Amino acid sequence: MCGELKNATSLYDALEDEELLEEAKRGDALSLGYLMKKYEYFVRAKARKYFLNGAEKEDVFQEGRMGLYRAVLDYDPEKSTSFKFFAEICITRHIMTAVSAQNRQKHMPMNTYLSTDKALYDSGSNWNLSNMISEGEAGDPEWIYINREQRMEFREAMKKSLSRLERNVFSLHMRGVPYAEMSEILGKGEKSIDNALQRARIKAQNYMESKLKT
Repeated sequence: MCGELKNATSLYDALEDEELLEEAKRGDALSLGYLMKKYEYFVRAKARKYFLNGAEKEDVFQEGRMGLYRAVLDYDPEKSTSFKFFAEICITRHIMTAVSAQNRQKHMPMNTYLSTDKALYDSGSNWNLSNMISEGEAGDPEWIYINREQRMEFREAMKKSLSRLERNVFSLHMRGVPYAEMSEILGKGEKSIDNALQRARIKAQNYMESKLKT
């Protein structure tokens, strides 16, 4: 991916941000990677202004990259001025949200990161959080209430056990973002992305299995 991006740089240098954004939204990882690289200095400049308690500087930078990715997805030239201005808002907002959440010793709701109906393993698996929690009891109102309580407990447990990278990777995975794009968004190699996702899955599985034994 890095080699391909380097070869494409001269071509992309001639393109306007709006053209690159259109391609990135269509799933072109090279266009996305070019934009992430182009505005990396901007993310770092913003990240240096903030401090996350108990986190490394790179964690703050990663939150900024997530904000930049959000800007790529949400930018509308008809509603905003320049992409750079819009990206600044998204980057700052994402970092400040993480800082505020950390200061409250909380994180963003885990339904941002986890879907109870998406398989935790490969696409051929039917194992998901919903059927682990509520198998055979879906129609019982009392069980629905218990089910909701258990999901809340699960989310709280995952907040505490998943690292920042694991949460971000799981978040992107649940949105259907492929590894190549995750690598560009988070500034991590695909092997690191895969390892983080596997760790998150194992932690989720271990938690669910421990609850089933009680």
